[in-house]
Amino acid sequence: MVSSQTADTRELRQRAAVQAPRGPLPARQRRIKWGTTSFMLVMHVLATVALLPRFWSWQGVVAFGVLYWMTVLGVTLGLHRLVAHRSLVVP
Repeated sequence: MVSSQTADTRELRQRAAVQAPRGPLPARQRRIKWGTTSFMLVMHVLATVALLPRFWSWQGVVAFGVLYWMTVLGVTLGLHRLVAHRSLVVP
């Protein structure tokens, strides 16, 4: 048997689901932020250009791999000490 509280909660959720949708956002919130849009576009174009072979070397790829591994290991060990032992002290 379903308790009355559960039935009331279910009814409230059903009512909330069928409420009328909101109208369009005000004009000030729909404007494009050209500074942010331009920055994101430039960053993605530069990231795509960086994939060209003349912009990287195997030494760079190895350095990236080693430094990435060291970073991930450091974050993992720090989080482990914080969560499991509550002994992480950061200056």
